[in-house]
Amino acid sequence: MGGPARWDDSDRAKAVAFERYLNSRCKSCGTTHDDWHDDDDYPLEEPYFESTWKICDGCVAVEKARGAIPEGTAGAYVTMVPLGTSTVLEPDDEDEVEEP
Repeated sequence: MGGPARWDDSDRAKAVAFERYLNSRCKSCGTTHDDWHDDDDYPLEEPYFESTWKICDGCVAVEKARGAIPEGTAGAYVTMVPLGTSTVLEPDDEDEVEEP
């Protein structure tokens, strides 16, 4: 304690195992193969999950803001920041993407 943080072999092994677990999850829905299959790799008769849909107000705001980005603006993206802290950037002519 008090010195620089150090990872021993056990810490590194845990970190690698956790990364492997995260990489085993679907990037879209977050489930794993094991969430849908039994130990013999057969599909579960009663899965643990069901699908549903929701509307996220933050995602609605992001979609609307994307529409305000001038077409051809290089490198532009939308991000969420606390209210009153954003800076709106005006594109320069240099930011335009030339069509081939």
